[in-house]
Amino acid sequence: MATLTIEIPDDLMERLNPIRDQLPELLRRCLQPDLLSAQVYRYILNFLTSQQTPDQVAVFCPTLDM
Repeated sequence: MATLTIEIPDDLMERLNPIRDQLPELLRRCLQPDLLSAQVYRYILNFLTSQQTPDQVAVFCPTLDM
């Protein structure tokens, strides 16, 4: 398995920590455009860049329409 190292702001890392183990799958899905529409990308990115609580991150999922 390969390792990817990126630099991100500390505040973003704090928000990503609760879903850290899910990041490989999120990246995999983001690279499969036939599975996710631009609307879903925007929804996920808006969520990840907004100030969510750990509880909100834990229950995050796209809407049923997506």
